[in-house]
Amino acid sequence: MDAKGVVYWRDDPVSIEVLRQHLHEEAQRDPDAVRIDGDALASYQEIIHVVDLCQFEGLTKIALRARAGR
Repeated sequence: MDAKGVVYWRDDPVSIEVLRQHLHEEAQRDPDAVRIDGDALASYQEIIHVVDLCQFEGLTKIALRARAGR
């Protein structure tokens, strides 16, 4: 997620609906690990929304990483 709230799956910008589909598919393959990289200036609320989506889809281990600018 970048500072403007744009969500990416790997390097491609995606909508929340598409992100949820990817998370669902990933949870079917490997429910143990997902990493969320957020811009250091990204909204905490938006990051938590993505964490909530991960948990809803059954992903059990969520790592967060803040990084400078996208």
